[in-house]
Amino acid sequence: MTVYNLEGVSKAEELGFSRVVLAREVPISEIKKIKENSNVELEAFVHGALCISYSGQCLFSSMIGGRSGNRGKCAQGCRLPYELLRDSKFVEKGYLLSPKDVCSLPVLYNLINSGVDSLKIEGRMKTPEYVATVTRIYRKYIDNLQEILDKDSTDLMQVFNRGGFSTGHLEDKPNSDFIYTKKSNNQGIYLGKVLSYAPVTGHVKLKLEAPLSVGDTIFISSETGNYTVSELMIKKQNFKDVGIRSSCYNR
Repeated sequence: MTVYNLEGVSKAEELGFSRVVLAREVPISEIKKIKENSNVELEAFVHGALCISYSGQCLFSSMIGGRSGNRGKCAQGCRLPYELLRDSKFVEKGYLLSPKDVCSLPVLYNLINSGVDSLKIEGRMKTPEYVATVTRIYRKYIDNLQEILDKDSTDLMQVFNRGGFSTGHLEDKPNSDFIYTKKSNNQGIYLGKVLSYAPVTGHVKLKLEAPLSVGDTIFISSETGNYTVSELMIKKQNFKDVGIRSSCYNR
């Protein structure tokens, strides 16, 4: 409904609404102002996918795909690759309209102090593991506001990220880290470097910088498919040299 300011919330309150889910473009400072001048509960989006357009006001999907993003049928046009032209010359190409997912943990203290009543986490079309991980971590820091542990940041990144996170529109300063142009879907975390490949056995030798387990799904930056790890042969227990055999499948 694109409720993004005090006037919109006041109108919703006048019409009998008891809770308003604010648009994703509302900064914390505005949330605080709305809370101080209204009597309805406020819900704010704190983790998950952002839109390149205004919440509830995007016609991009309708124009290119005949499906309305404002009616829950977004064709995800902003996740496609594009080329930028200047004076009829190509100057950049990639996923130029694809925002990083928002992660509000860095500003959670200010968000809670704004008086918001509920924190909204993306869950639609997400895996149970995603929902469980994100909910667990936010519950932890809501109950005990503290410095974010590296382990929790890694868990959030591993379960889903599009080239990292940003704080979206929650802060008043301009967000210069809003877009990730290299990839529009889950980036995962950096695992390590491929040292060699044996075509006969199907073994890949990796130099790892993070733990790897059987059943993990990985991708190689120079390829398009994914691999599922089916076997591990550990040469050193510090995870620096590991041989794997994987089966490939396409998305």
